[in-house]
Amino acid sequence: MKKASRLINYRPLFYGFIAIALGIFFARHFLLGNTLIIVAVSCAFFALAVILTFTKHLKRLLATLVAFAIGIGVFALSSYNFNAGYQSGTYCVSGRVSMVADYSLAQSVVLDNVYLNGEKINKNIKVFVQNSNTLEVGYVITFTEYLEKTTLFTLGSFNNYEYKYGIAMSATVQDSHVTIDRFAGLSVSESLRNSVKLALETNLSDQEASVCYASLFGDKSLINGEIANNFSISGIAHLLAISGLHIGFVATLISALLKKIPYGRYIRPVVIGGVLLFYCYLCSFSVSCIRATIMAIMMCLSEIFGGHYDKLNSLAVAGLAILLFKPLSVFDAGFLLSFFCVLSITMFVPMISRLFNKIKMPQWLSNALTIVISVQLGLLPLTIYYYQQASLLSILTNLLCVPVFEVFFILLFILSPLVCLIPALGFLLFIPGKIISGIMLIAEVVAKQHWAIINFVLIPTFVIVALYVVMFIMSHFINLKFKQKVCYGLILVFISCIVAFGINLPINQKLNISVLNSYGNSEYVLEFSGAKYYVGNLETTSRLTAKKYFSSVVRSSADGLFFLGEPTYYESEVYKEAYHATINEDEGCLQFNQNYNLKNITVTAKSIDGTLCGYLFNYNNFKVFVCSDFANYYHLASVIGDESGIDVLICNDFAEQDLSNINARYIVVDSKTIISNSYHTINMSGNWTIDFNNSKMSLRSLD
Repeated sequence: MKKASRLINYRPLFYGFIAIALGIFFARHFLLGNTLIIVAVSCAFFALAVILTFTKHLKRLLATLVAFAIGIGVFALSSYNFNAGYQSGTYCVSGRVSMVADYSLAQSVVLDNVYLNGEKINKNIKVFVQNSNTLEVGYVITFTEYLEKTTLFTLGSFNNYEYKYGIAMSATVQDSHVTIDRFAGLSVSESLRNSVKLALETNLSDQEASVCYASLFGDKSLINGEIANNFSISGIAHLLAISGLHIGFVATLISALLKKIPYGRYIRPVVIGGVLLFYCYLCSFSVSCIRATIMAIMMCLSEIFGGHYDKLNSLAVAGLAILLFKPLSVFDAGFLLSFFCVLSITMFVPMISRLFNKIKMPQWLSNALTIVISVQLGLLPLTIYYYQQASLLSILTNLLCVPVFEVFFILLFILSPLVCLIPALGFLLFIPGKIISGIMLIAEVVAKQHWAIINFVLIPTFVIVALYVVMFIMSHFINLKFKQKVCYGLILVFISCIVAFGINLPINQKLNISVLNSYGNSEYVLEFSGAKYYVGNLETTSRLTAKKYFSSVVRSSADGLFFLGEPTYYESEVYKEAYHATINEDEGCLQFNQNYNLKNITVTAKSIDGTLCGYLFNYNNFKVFVCSDFANYYHLASVIGDESGIDVLICNDFAEQDLSNINARYIVVDSKTIISNSYHTINMSGNWTIDFNNSKMSLRSLD
């Protein structure tokens, strides 16, 4: 066996960073009880321990284990401290609006400088203001409302927005309950961004201005959803996220401007570093921007001291710096895409470049293709994981758009502050405006080529990790013969496919009830022996939660949707059939108090005096009753009194009522409290599931 120093091109900083990141990742899945991830990571460390012990590299083994343990500790501390000391409840809130996202009938705002019941807190709050379109950044607002404690994970997905902006609590409030107190002013970054935004909106069309603004600051909240989707499908969404591409343009521009000054070798890095850090400040210190800035500064430092610039070590330093201040960024899609973009270039450029040299491709074309193919190849697993689709035209789209975007961005970067200073020069923005219109047109054309879009099923996390391990094995960082690399890679892919197939085999004996909560709205998913029934209203704020649950958690659609209130039309992939109850026997409706056999259950829309009280689901004499939005305590008591042996009763707005007379084994109240027939009370939060196994009941979090 070859020595480990020859087998792997060892870089302590890089592998230490990977070990810490893996420790954070492992700690999260350990808390979830994800047996597959726990076993896989344990086996990987066992294999590493055997190899390093056999090759007598015990110091490397010890350093790796210490770094891994640090990652676990960092996750525990960060998770605990995120909103420790804050509890859900009703508060009098006062805070300054720092961010605003406009919707058709509402606004979502982030408040900083927040006071709860007159006491200042050091966290921010997110508020969804219904029927509002007047709130702007800088205004102080006051309201009294129920605040829900923020969770870092929802249905397994990382809430990066809340984590990035330190949002400890959230609320939904009517516009009529909000009072605007005063205008408290803007911060430096807000003022500068607002000036640029005004200049763009004054001189460009709405679509051009929104994309230009996103290209400058990475804020995509103003972009039309269809445009954002076109960029994503065509594979050029990275143009709208401040990363190495943008930072490289800025650094190159500044370097060119300072090229002729005396002592430029020492002055340029200082100026470039200062400008890039200020640019990071304007971009709200996004992780991709910080990563690119640190790597650019390290490249400048290597020029000053005449040292060799190692991209992997530079990437590791950037990664460690980010994890030092925002350790849970490991779960952020932007961080992962930015990290693997650089890693992909490092891994694949030498290999692909040699291939193109063998076929004697022109150097300019070879350089362009090498970078684009390396990035697209390296990001493909993550793209499939997050978006479940990829375009065959993405390489061609990047070849066309990236060089044009370079010209556009440099012009926009120079002209935007110039127009802010001299508004009369606003006509100059016409040039970058038309360039970005061309890029938008290309993205739209490519997105409409449905034949070129490949859709994928949801891939388990461990398969994505396995694919990147295979890529690393195939790279020049592993010193093995090509046949050996292919052999080891195929073995790992084969094992991953077998495991993925095994965990996705259908299980037909499930009996559980999932409770989904979103901004005060509650929806329920009842699963009886593999068949899923969605009970709720698909409110605006619930749709994303429902879609996430069915696409990411159960990976299938519901067999039926039962409306608890007035039926609303919503074209969705989360259900196959939709039902609502009526007094008449209409097509597609359930007539009141009639039994209907659907697949493996009997469902009855219970009614009193023409009012829908709720749905009774009967599965092999296991009965679940879900109250409707119209039911009151009188309706509930009457309906349940006529039924014997209700196993689970689900009802909202009855927390203050005496439910001791209700005959049910378990009562779920307001989606947060479970009361058993022995009056034992259990409080839950977030999204969660009740599992039934024979007569035993168990609870688990879905977050």
